[in-house]
Amino acid sequence: MTTKTTNTLLLSIMAVVTISLTTSVAYADHDTSHYWIDEDVEYKCLSGINSISKTSNVSPCSDFSTATNFWDDVSSQTWDLDPSSHGSRVNITGASLADDDWAAVAYTEKNGDDTIESGYIQFNTTFSETFGDVTAGDTTEVDFEYVAVHEAGHLLRFTHSTTSGSVMEETVSVGDDFTGLHSHDISELQGKYPS
Repeated sequence: MTTKTTNTLLLSIMAVVTISLTTSVAYADHDTSHYWIDEDVEYKCLSGINSISKTSNVSPCSDFSTATNFWDDVSSQTWDLDPSSHGSRVNITGASLADDDWAAVAYTEKNGDDTIESGYIQFNTTFSETFGDVTAGDTTEVDFEYVAVHEAGHLLRFTHSTTSGSVMEETVSVGDDFTGLHSHDISELQGKYPS
């Protein structure tokens, strides 16, 4: 995420695969390139996630699990991201990133083809702002769950959307509360990972 104005943050992605953020086409328009090699993916929260600046209302691993459920619970799709206490293909952690980025996502492709076999999401531990839980009253902070759902969308290989109300829109305002996936988000997920 990048600070856009005092109260607006620009969500950003850092990926191994270059993605154009200036395209007017929302997501990949059901593009099947760069998809997970299988649909059952495990993630593990590493201790570094607890180093992010957060209010007492944010429990990063638990809140990330809640965020992934928004994607997992969509019907007529096959992708599933589940927590794991042992080895996993996706690591969720904290890291020192560029000062204006809230989080970053990266992937490892299998043998140079379009299938992804591992990845990570890093939440910025050195950003001057604080993650909060807007539903719990942290209305002057950026909602962690909102950012987590957005970054999980990048993990699914969605780029930024031009559809108003989509969780994959490029910006989120301080105090915005995530209330659920937009119908466009759901359609894109079902198109990329059909059952």
